[in-house]
Amino acid sequence: MDGARLMNASIAMNVPPARLVRDCASVSLCLSKGLGAPVGSVIAGSKSFIERARRLRKALGGGVRQPSILAAAGIYGLDHVPKLLEADHRHAKAIAQAVSNLKSPLVSVNIADVHTNIVLLECDMRTVFPAHLCARMQTVTEEEAFALGHRIVIKSFSMAKTSVRLVLYYNITPEDVELAIKKLTFVIREYNRVI
Repeated sequence: MDGARLMNASIAMNVPPARLVRDCASVSLCLSKGLGAPVGSVIAGSKSFIERARRLRKALGGGVRQPSILAAAGIYGLDHVPKLLEADHRHAKAIAQAVSNLKSPLVSVNIADVHTNIVLLECDMRTVFPAHLCARMQTVTEEEAFALGHRIVIKSFSMAKTSVRLVLYYNITPEDVELAIKKLTFVIREYNRVI
């Protein structure tokens, strides 16, 4: 099982990670997605699976010399970050709710789809292209800086043809979320004025 977001799913469902993967032959857990480690993954499976994975890693040139500092970051993430993930989920829901409350015909969100730390903004392709929305959220106009009293930049990712993905993580504070909501509100209203 690809467990890249296993810890987020565990928190959202209130089910221990081991329960979610107990019927899987193997699982990988990414330590950098959501857990804050700079790099790394952990795999689990049968003894023969792990032996084969080690052989493949070696054959492909994998491995790190002196990995203890990276391992320490992964262990810290496993020990301390999962209890913070619930806040990421609340922050994502707050952003989704704010976008939904705007009732924009151009940029919307399905709140029922927001379960973890990911928000998908749906763009009406006749007016708003995802790549343009991403670029606009990284730009601060003088009018915007004056109106909001801040120079707010949101990094996002264009997904599929019609979506923009926002991903929250444990270093994002409630104050950051409020600023993001201000920025999104300003930008979406700016688009709405065009139609």
